[in-house]
Order: sequence, then C-alpha cells, then structure tokens
Amino acid sequence: MSSNLRKYSVILYIVFLLNWGAFGLWFIWLNGEPLKPDKPAKISHIEQFGNRSDRGNLLGIQPWMTPIDYQNGLTFREKIAGYLQTAKDSGLITPKKTIVILPEYLG
Repeated sequence: MSSNLRKYSVILYIVFLLNWGAFGLWFIWLNGEPLKPDKPAKISHIEQFGNRSDRGNLLGIQPWMTPIDYQNGLTFREKIAGYLQTAKDSGLITPKKTIVILPEYLG
C-alpha cells in the first residue's frame, strides 16, 4: 500500500510540474517579447513660410507614429523628442520663443 501511494505521489508531482511548465511557456508566448521601436524620428521634409525673427516663431510638426511608439510613455517621449531635436538642430526652435503645435490625434 505504501509503495502504491508513493508511486501515485511521484506521478502526481511530475504531472503538476509538467502542467506548471506548460502554463509558464504559454504565458511567455502569450505576452511575447516587447516590441522595440524603430530608429529615432527624423524630419524628412521641412517647409518654411515667412521670415525668421527674434520675436519667436510657430512650429508645426506632423509626426509619423506607429503602434510601437504608443507601447509605453518612454517610447512615446523618445519619438517626440527625436522630432524636437531635429527641429532644434535645424535652427527652427528659438529657446523660450517657439510654440510647437502637434496634431490632436497624437495622444
């Protein structure tokens, strides 16, 4: 009687471990590996209207966003920061004198 109980206990323990492992693999597969954002944002086309002045300017940005960019706050901020950095490097942003306009559907 004792050996049968021990045999069933071992079998039950092995089945439990196999189920636990299968659940773990399923959970990893279900969540998957987080998506990684594409390369940083670059402005490919710049249009300027009017003349530059020291009084400030209005900068409108039409960003190209993908679902990966909305994965979390960090990827979203990095994408927008890439656009702003490109605009700053192009001399379109005057510190404390530039208003940046983004589309309302951006998020």
